Amino acid sequence: VYDHLYGAGKATESGCWSHMRQYVLDALLIDPDRVREAMTCIQALFAIERGIANAPPAVRTTVRAEKSAPAMEWLFAWCDLH
Repeated sequence: VYDHLYGAGKATESGCWSHMRQYVLDALLIDPDRVREAMTCIQALFAIERGIANAPPAVRTTVRAEKSAPAMEWLFAWCDLH
């Protein structure tokens, strides 16, 4: 439905972390030992966002660069391994 919006020279599609978290919760039922690491990281990302929800945009950008970016890099590397 939205394919016409995304692509070269158009908007960048991004996913919803709430939906991502739900998929990881579902996976916890299948392989809890392996998936628990990913869920811990995702929960940390949500905690960071809660902590900066009312902060000015510049502060949110700084905190995301300092705290969220390393966590996301770890999570993406974890996904590549599993």
